[in-house]
Amino acid sequence: MDPTIADSADTAASAVTSTVATAADLAAATALNANAALDKWLDQLAYPSLITLLALAVYLLVTLNVGRARGRFNVPAPQTTGNADFERFFRVQQNTLEQLVFFLPALWLASFYGSAKLAALLGMLWVGGRLVYANGYYRSPTVQKRIPGFLVAVVASALLWLMAMIGVARVLL
Repeated sequence: MDPTIADSADTAASAVTSTVATAADLAAATALNANAALDKWLDQLAYPSLITLLALAVYLLVTLNVGRARGRFNVPAPQTTGNADFERFFRVQQNTLEQLVFFLPALWLASFYGSAKLAALLGMLWVGGRLVYANGYYRSPTVQKRIPGFLVAVVASALLWLMAMIGVARVLL
């Protein structure tokens, strides 16, 4: 065999081996970077996760309050009407459930397509608003007592929805 051809073959084999090693190194580095990015992203999702748990705790609280109100106002299950004081507790629970249906998807979509921290801050406003709403409604059926908390929660939900819409549109356009 011609020595020049043998040297070329050795050089080609070395180039292939170093390319494979480089490609393997690149794949490993990419995997490490992807895992680090995923870990960082999952860490950010702890914020909306905490808000989700707090929102569910608010719902659990208002649900337990309905159970206590049943005994306090002598309204046996499955009855939901008949005592105006009990009905306020029941309406707080039902309205909170109705609001959760909009709030939770908006929170998570805003977290995925926007900022998880900003979404969590808006989520804290929602949680606080729902607590203010419940407290006001428990105390009095007047709109003036319940509207401040209701408005805070609705505005927070609307901002989350807007944040999610902008984020999704940015990805699609």
